[in-house]
Amino acid sequence: LRKAHELDPDEIMVHESLATTLARLKRTDEAITEFLKLAANLERSDSGGIFRQHLTHLYEKVVSLAPDHSEARAWLAEAYTDKKNSEKAATNYKGMLPGLREGEDKARLLEVLEKVHSLTPADEDIAKELAELLIAEGRDSEGARILSQLAEAASAEGESDKEQDIFRSLLAVMPGHFEAQRSLARSEVSAGKVEAATRRYLGMALLLDAADRRSDA
Repeated sequence: LRKAHELDPDEIMVHESLATTLARLKRTDEAITEFLKLAANLERSDSGGIFRQHLTHLYEKVVSLAPDHSEARAWLAEAYTDKKNSEKAATNYKGMLPGLREGEDKARLLEVLEKVHSLTPADEDIAKELAELLIAEGRDSEGARILSQLAEAASAEGESDKEQDIFRSLLAVMPGHFEAQRSLARSEVSAGKVEAATRRYLGMALLLDAADRRSDA
């Protein structure tokens, strides 16, 4: 506790009051700077985690002023993950996505999408975005697996149109995915779209025949 005692509680209160006043005066950038400065000081002295709750409070203040503040969002996401609060962790990871989508760091975007997906596996939009990015980054089998799982869930709910749309999304980026072609054809047959299914099965037969010819050559 020695380090904690080195921080003057009155000084902490003064800095936080200053930041709060600046926020009230709409001097947002200055307020954020003060909140972050205070948070950094607390983190440097927080060897035993005794300021964890106060830090959460400070970073929540930053996010209330700047919802897309990646540093604050990342800190809160990790803190809420540690607290097993998956809903708030997911909310903060999602808050990082707009900025990451606009940036160049695809690896970081992929990392955050994977974390959001692990916390909210039922979020179809996140699952689709993650799957498409995985495929774009050359991780085809992982992306295809996620989309196939979404399609299977739609099928289990009796939503054949959604199931077919998901398989079409997969085939749009991986046209040679044979299992997706077959699953889509089966779904089309079940939905009474016999003509579309027939064309699909014929296309699959041609692909198989071409593959056999190449292997014999």
